[in-house]
Amino acid sequence: MMKFISSIAIVLFFFSCTEKVSIQPEYTGNTDWTPVITLVENNYHRYELAWRSSPEIPLEVERNISQFLYELKRAVETDFSGIDSLDLTRYMIIPATYRSKPLLEELVGYSARMKVRYRDGTERTSNEVAFIAPEVKGKVLKRIPFPDDPSFYPPFQSLGYFPYAISFDRGFIYSIQRGYLTRIDTASGEAVLLATNLDQIADYNDITDLPVHDNITFLTRVTDKGILNRYNVQTLQVEMSFEISRPEGSSLLRAILYTGTDLYVMWEYWDGGSQVLRLDPANGQALETFPKISRSFYWFYHTFAFDGTNIWITDYLYFDYKIAHFDPATGNMASNQNQIPAFEPRGVAWDGSHFWVYELDTHSYVKVELEGI
Repeated sequence: MMKFISSIAIVLFFFSCTEKVSIQPEYTGNTDWTPVITLVENNYHRYELAWRSSPEIPLEVERNISQFLYELKRAVETDFSGIDSLDLTRYMIIPATYRSKPLLEELVGYSARMKVRYRDGTERTSNEVAFIAPEVKGKVLKRIPFPDDPSFYPPFQSLGYFPYAISFDRGFIYSIQRGYLTRIDTASGEAVLLATNLDQIADYNDITDLPVHDNITFLTRVTDKGILNRYNVQTLQVEMSFEISRPEGSSLLRAILYTGTDLYVMWEYWDGGSQVLRLDPANGQALETFPKISRSFYWFYHTFAFDGTNIWITDYLYFDYKIAHFDPATGNMASNQNQIPAFEPRGVAWDGSHFWVYELDTHSYVKVELEGI
């Protein structure tokens, strides 16, 4: 009995000597700081904000922020309306930017702001930023949803493994994501999963093309060395494999195009820009090297399409979804660029009269009509 009483005494003594420390101190002061937002960019359907505090936000205040509230109003309206919120209890680090859903209307002026809400319910309101949603150039002619069937998706689909590379051949759209090859009938929308284990890299950092022509495609196997596999799309058998020529100083193979007679590739440079090479599709040896393309056009998610005369190169830079043509006869890039009227497009394909892209916002294949083409 005495041992039991002694044990209780020791436990009580321990707790009496232990200071209680709040993991998330309660917000009690009215610290003099203000959330400040700036407009990163906007296009005709969404906008992006960056925020900071002025002066620097105290740590005890930051720990007690529970939500960011995002509000928007038209320029002709008086009151703001809430459009989105972010629950910060789910984040270890407070996000520095916010990208809206596709909710803007073209040629309409807007003002945006954000509110910071604390755990005790008090709020701080940021400054306002104003902008105009520009006019849409071109239009969407058709959408074909990507299949809902889970068998069409590779493991860990939530990481963003969607079709970044697409191609058109004989009435079908072909797309690839992490080795999963899908064929879509553009007339009926019927989807067929052709393969789940193609040896090809196409994730967030290694975007590559899927150049199908007359049932033949070339896929990258190692992007930093430029090793290609030539596949027969009908049998899915590798017909040959070879390492291709690469310019000195280049880093990664990004885009591939097969016209039936020529093989074109685009190499990326660490110091900016890219370069297109024309190769012999039989052995990967360089037949022609074109002038380097500056980063002012190319940035990321760049892919090829061929219309029978020109090579089209995409330039998907955040909100600025553009495409421009490259003349393989002269090696010159067109000075004018065309806007792609899709939400978060990836890949590009030519069906003989129009371009197709994969639209991330709607997870669908989109046939588009570009202004001036």
